[in-house]
Amino acid sequence: MAIHTEKPSEDRSSRRWIRKRIDQLDAERDYAEIVKLSTAYYLNQFQGDWAFAQSMPRFNIGPSATAIYRAGRGKLHTNSDRRADDTTSHFLTWVEYGPESPQVKRSVDIINALHAKWAKEYPAEFEDPDLWTYVIAWEVCGTPVLLRDRLGFPEPSEKEKTAAVIFGKKLAELFVYVDGRPLPEVMPALDTYEEWADFVRAYEARPWEYDSATEECVTQVLEIFERRFSLPFRSFARALVTSFWHDGMFRCARVARPGRFISGAARAYMKVVLSVGRILPDPKITFSEKLKRKAAQTGEPLNPILKSTQVDVEPVAGQCPMGFGGGATALR
Repeated sequence: MAIHTEKPSEDRSSRRWIRKRIDQLDAERDYAEIVKLSTAYYLNQFQGDWAFAQSMPRFNIGPSATAIYRAGRGKLHTNSDRRADDTTSHFLTWVEYGPESPQVKRSVDIINALHAKWAKEYPAEFEDPDLWTYVIAWEVCGTPVLLRDRLGFPEPSEKEKTAAVIFGKKLAELFVYVDGRPLPEVMPALDTYEEWADFVRAYEARPWEYDSATEECVTQVLEIFERRFSLPFRSFARALVTSFWHDGMFRCARVARPGRFISGAARAYMKVVLSVGRILPDPKITFSEKLKRKAAQTGEPLNPILKSTQVDVEPVAGQCPMGFGGGATALR
C-alpha cells in the first residue's frame, strides 16, 4: 500500500518545472495533476485540431457513424467548426480539472444527456460496449500509443502510466451506458496501461468494412483540418492526418492512402513539431488557460463548453466527444 505524504508546493520558475513537479507527486493520489502536467501545458491550437482529426474518425468507423452523420443533419456537417471546437473543449476540460472535479462532472452530464436523446432515435448505434471502451482507452493511451508506434517516441514514465489508468477509470465512472448502467459495468477489466494499449490495438485491428456514413463523417473531418491548416498544398495537410491512420480507417471510409514520399514528409514534420514543444522551456499555463485569457482580453466569446463547464455558469449547448449530439438546450 502506498504511503501518502504531504504534497509539496508547486514551483514553476525553472525551465523544466513540469518534470520536477511530476517527480514530486504520487501517482495514485495526484493522478489528475500528473495527467494535466503531462498533457494540458503542451497543447496548442494546431495540436488540438490534429488530435480531433485523429480521434474523431476513429470513433466514426463502423455503425456509430450513422448517429453522427444523421443523414447530413449532424452538427459535424451543419456547423463543423463548432463541432470540432466543442469536442476539443470537452477534452481540455477533462485534462485541466480531472474526473473528480465539478467541471468534468458537468461536462460528462452534458454528454450523457445527449447520448440519452439520440439513443432514442439510433438505439443500435450506441450498443457496442467496445466502442465506449475504445473512447475511454483513447483518453488513457491513444495518442502515446500512436506516437510510439508511428514516430518511435518513448512511452510515458511508469508514474504517468499509472496516473493515466486511474484517470481513465475515474472518467468512465461518470458515463452512463445506453441501458442506464454505469459504463464500467459493461467494460472489460483493464487494470494496467499495457492492457489498455493492447485493447486499442486490437480494436483498431478489427476487419472494418466500408460504411457510407463513415465516409461522410471522415471526409468532413479531413476538410475541417485542411481548412484550418492553411497551406496551399492541401494534400500535405491531409497527409498529416492520414499518415497516422490504421488500415481499417481507409477501408471503412474509402479514403485514399497518402503516397510513400508525402507520408514520410508528414511524419517527419509532426515529429519535429511535437519534439520542439518538449525542447523549449516548459509552458507556465495550459492551453485552456490561454484560450480563457484570450477571450477575456479580446472580448471574443469563449467556446460554450469551456464556459458551461465552469461551476458558476448555467450549462448551455454542448457536443459529445463521440459525435452524438445536438446540444443540451435541445433537451429542455
